[in-house]
Amino acid sequence: MTTKSNELRLTEDESRRISILKVWLSVMVVFIHMENEISTGTAVSLPGWLDTLEFVISRAVSRCAIPAFFFLSAYLLYRKPFRWMQNIRKKARSLLIPYVLLNTFWTLVFFAGQHIPVLSPYFSREETMVGSWGILDWIGAYFGSPSNDWCPLLYPLWFIRNLFILNLLAPVFEWLVRKAGTWSLLVFVPVWLLMEENSIALSFCFWGLGCFFAVRRIRLSSLDGYRKASLIYPVLVIAVCLLRRGLAGPGPRIIYHLCLLAGMFAWYTWATGIREGKVRKALLFVSKYSFCIYLFHEMSLTILRKIFAKALPQTGFPAVIQYFGPAAAVIAGCVLLSWLLDRCAPRLYRIVSGGRNR
Repeated sequence: MTTKSNELRLTEDESRRISILKVWLSVMVVFIHMENEISTGTAVSLPGWLDTLEFVISRAVSRCAIPAFFFLSAYLLYRKPFRWMQNIRKKARSLLIPYVLLNTFWTLVFFAGQHIPVLSPYFSREETMVGSWGILDWIGAYFGSPSNDWCPLLYPLWFIRNLFILNLLAPVFEWLVRKAGTWSLLVFVPVWLLMEENSIALSFCFWGLGCFFAVRRIRLSSLDGYRKASLIYPVLVIAVCLLRRGLAGPGPRIIYHLCLLAGMFAWYTWATGIREGKVRKALLFVSKYSFCIYLFHEMSLTILRKIFAKALPQTGFPAVIQYFGPAAAVIAGCVLLSWLLDRCAPRLYRIVSGGRNR
């Protein structure tokens, strides 16, 4: 494991920036799931300008969130000494228990919702008809299945599942980086750059990159010396938007993946621009509950999106409200729920949030 002499102690500025970055990344995850086909399960006809705005925010910008979370998770693990078994016990509490609890909770909600006539239209997706599940459906709900792109019932939790598996494999990644040094980047990066969107390749690549930075003792603050390079990020976002119809091709796909890499770098360096004051204080407060935003947002967002779609027309300003309204409501609701649980039922909050402190 990482030796004491190789420990990377975060500076106060680095720690604060990571906390702010976690808030931005959690908001991005919510907007990823606001994307038309993901949120509703079917494509809805949107005005052209709103369709473009949705693509920019939900895909070109926000898709860097999950790679960044994998990178930060690995970086924070490998920067200090750890024992494999002790780390797995800790991750079972912080990842595995919330994973099982949230999947079980929403399984029960779907089962109940499908048997209440007034609610059944909001719980009507074929793959979530719990009452008709067989043994393979139950296994798929927790471990993922090929029919659901290997995602569990609460599909954003594929990140939590993969993160736990990567922690199981943590010594392998460290051994590879120590043995291969810089050459290990040839194992991590090209696998993801050249492949189509694939959660396994993405997990492998960015966990490996985080491991590389930590084991090689590369401080995140050293990226500040290249801050001007973050200006390439808006250029790549524009390029991705211009190529949106052909992103499946090898060339455009590489540009898209480079855009996500640039986004990770840019959002971290821009976090230093949040000066001391009310905005920073608010972001640091929300950062305590950023994991809960990730855990709690998805099903609530899907249901709320359907309610907004039934209540509002898909033209003009109401269409904008349909896009930003559910996301803002769910983010605020997740923070409020987490704060209330933290204050009123701290033991329950610690269980659901994986033992995270106030």
